[in-house]
Amino acid sequence: MTANTEQLEQRVLVLAPIGRDAQAAAQHLAESKLDSVICDDVDDLLAKLGEGAVIALVTEEAFLRGGTHALEKWVAGQPPWSDFPFIVLTSRATSAAAQAYRMRLVESLGNVSLLERPLNIVTLLSAIRSAMRARMRQYQVQYHLLGRETFAAQLEDQVRERTRQLEETNEQLRQQITERRQVEAALQQAQKMEVIGQMTGGVAHDFNNLLAAVLGNLELATRRGKDENIRR
Repeated sequence: MTANTEQLEQRVLVLAPIGRDAQAAAQHLAESKLDSVICDDVDDLLAKLGEGAVIALVTEEAFLRGGTHALEKWVAGQPPWSDFPFIVLTSRATSAAAQAYRMRLVESLGNVSLLERPLNIVTLLSAIRSAMRARMRQYQVQYHLLGRETFAAQLEDQVRERTRQLEETNEQLRQQITERRQVEAALQQAQKMEVIGQMTGGVAHDFNNLLAAVLGNLELATRRGKDENIRR
């Protein structure tokens, strides 16, 4: 994560379109060394949420002007680890319609804290810091999940590499087995030819011995016999 991304993820978004509520809130946050950005309307709030933020501080009349449909869609599209916190500053109105509207905000936006105005600045800062701590824990879960995904991806790469190495080793073994079988077959053939050669040599030797005896007898018969029949 880059330093710029980390800075965006730690800022407080402020949406208070009426009066000087937004400027006053931003000033108090700055005095508490908290980075804040004032949003012009709900659409601007959505754009900055997409860039990154730790919490949104909104007055309820801002939703009356811009509606919450697009914001509800953004909330529903959050990743599993995320439950973005909203602090909504309400008026003192206690009518049934006002109460129903606030309950709908809680149901539609999920992680919503309602604070009635006017309120003590210490109370506001305490609520903001509490929500920020919860959001930072969500970031820790995100980083943990990303780390697990990275480790899983690395493990898959190692498994694929090991599998490739095993396949190469198996192929080498198959080639060695084939070559060994070829060598054994050639050796067996050589041994057969050697045996045949030895047998042929023995037969030839015996045949020469027999032939020598026959030729010797024929020579004696030729020398001693004067009779034509003997010679023939």
